[in-house]
Amino acid sequence: WGIIKGLLHISGDEALEKFLYEDLLSERAYPAKLLKAHADQALDYIYMGIDTNFDNPDLIAVALWPALYTENDPEVRAPLEKFMNESWWDRPGESHTARLCKQPYWHAIYLALTDRGADPALVAELRDLLGGFDLGPYWNRQRVNCDADEIAAGKCLAVDGKTEIILEGRNLNGDWMATKALAPSIRPPSNFDARSNPFEVNGGEPGDVVRLNPGPDLLAAYWIARFQQANPAGKANISPFARDHMPIGGWPDEPDASSDAGPVIDEGASTDVGHDAGTSTQIGGGGGCASGSGPSLPGSSSPWAAFAVFLAVLVLARAGSRRGKT
Repeated sequence: WGIIKGLLHISGDEALEKFLYEDLLSERAYPAKLLKAHADQALDYIYMGIDTNFDNPDLIAVALWPALYTENDPEVRAPLEKFMNESWWDRPGESHTARLCKQPYWHAIYLALTDRGADPALVAELRDLLGGFDLGPYWNRQRVNCDADEIAAGKCLAVDGKTEIILEGRNLNGDWMATKALAPSIRPPSNFDARSNPFEVNGGEPGDVVRLNPGPDLLAAYWIARFQQANPAGKANISPFARDHMPIGGWPDEPDASSDAGPVIDEGASTDVGHDAGTSTQIGGGGGCASGSGPSLPGSSSPWAAFAVFLAVLVLARAGSRRGKT
């Protein structure tokens, strides 16, 4: 859904428009499936507690961005927003839900897309999380928070010498996990932080010869926050270039002018069908979600450029990072 929407946003291809709004959203009923994600016997593997595969919530974040940012139809947005809020961002009773994972990339996406208002405390949390990482390439050096004796005791003193870590147990891969996501300053390094496990206590490469991590998700989080607005409740960031499109199910059939039962069409009247499915929201300028609280870079460019750079960088970075997942 999200990837098709992103491609449609860039290309305007009519075949993609028909595929999305007639096939996926109508015939295959994707919106209804989103709302039934927690129904009895529904197959839902986004979160699995200590055994969560963080590729799943991360790929949801990647798809939610183009699906909502480039969509101006309230009927299409409604199930996506409900899914984002209740199934991905802050799922009740789930200790590994996105809200609790201390991933700045996910924070930035949620703050940019939500219509529930940008909580100032959450904006400050995003700023602090980004400040705890190296915003740029950084070395994949080993970080050991818990040694063998501490693991046996079930709790550890982190590498900062002050944070106490309580162990929950081992996941399916045999790695030791904390009960809460680790802060960036003590978290093991990763070649793509947003798809790596923030509860893992030890990681990285030993020795002096280590890989260089690109940190693309951290840079994406920073620029999303710079470009987007911290909105009040009832307003969400929508691309000013969002395309009007056919309604879910496609345009209604035009009346047959030759039929006696059909309406009489005046020769001077327009028979064009209006593309009025929603209203495009103009995004104002300014510092965005991190305005006044994060690192300052000069200037900015259009939201179109932000979207294109974001989509290209994230797709290429995820593809490259799979060569050596940490």
